[in-house]
Parts: sequence; C-alpha cells; structure tokens
Amino acid sequence: MNTDKHYWDEVKVHFGFLETDFGFKKFPSYCYVREVHHDFIKNNLIIKLIFESTYLIEILASEQTEAEILNFEKKTIDYDYNHFQRYDLKNLDPGKKIFNSLLSNKKNPMKDLPDCASDYDDTTMRENTNQILEEYRLMQLKYFEMLLRDNPEILKGDFSKLSKFSLEYWRKVGFNLFHFRI
Repeated sequence: MNTDKHYWDEVKVHFGFLETDFGFKKFPSYCYVREVHHDFIKNNLIIKLIFESTYLIEILASEQTEAEILNFEKKTIDYDYNHFQRYDLKNLDPGKKIFNSLLSNKKNPMKDLPDCASDYDDTTMRENTNQILEEYRLMQLKYFEMLLRDNPEILKGDFSKLSKFSLEYWRKVGFNLFHFRI
C-alpha cells in the first residue's frame, strides 16, 4: 500500500538531482486541498511537482528572489497566482515525442484500464486500477526528470525554450512566420 513516504521516495529518486547537481533546496512537502506539493527552490526559480492521483509539474519564476520562500516561511500558494511567471515544461516536447518514446519502451499502462466497470469485480478492478495508475505515475516522474535533465539551462533560469512564442517551438509544431502575418 502506498504511503506519503512512498510518494516522497519516488520524488526523491527522480528529482534529487535538483539538490545535488543544481543547488536547489527542497521545501518540506505540504498539502493544498487534495494536492501534495513538492517544491524545489533556488533563488527566484521554483520547480513545483504536484501530486493529485497523478503528477504535474510547474516551473515558476518571480522577478526577484522571495526571501520568505527561501526561508520556508511562505509557500508559493500563499502568493497571488499571477505573482509568478509560469512555464509549461511540456513545451519542450511538442507532439509528445519524448513521452511516446517512453511508451514505446514499455506499453502505456493507461490502456489497460477497463472500458466498463462490469468487466471486473470490485476488488479486482480496484487492484488493477491502482497498479496501472502507479505505473503511470512512475512514467510521469521519469518523463519530467528526462525533460529537466536534457535541458539544464532551464534550471539555470534560461526559459528561452519555454517562452510562449519561441520561434523554435512554433517551427517544431509546424508553424512558420507566414502563419503570423495578417
């Protein structure tokens, strides 16, 4: 059975390199509504891993270093949502090529979920669903880890690959400057 410590161990395995290799500090994990937040902080940069049955990741940056956050006196949720610039790490994977490569190495666990609840008795369905979700969560952590490790400039505050209108990003998804002309 999974416990909070188990989930923290998963996060530590995949994101411990932020502390050891890049000098981030791990904020103590905390709950907000139904989510568990794992924040890694360095100066004005925050890598936020959020767990609510599955994982999602946010990269936050503020104009200046927030001393209250660095000293663990305040959490990011204590600030207005618009206080931070937010970047979507998935912009590094247009078309989900990296994500799909992980799936090709191992079949997608989410495809094993039953189409109809009547296909299984309650106990079997719960056990199978929990196991499938566990495999998917681990795959998500590996995916986010790969994106960060393959793009260390982001961990140094260079968000050029993540900016909303990065020409490189738009070219990768099939647009060129012609599409932006009026």
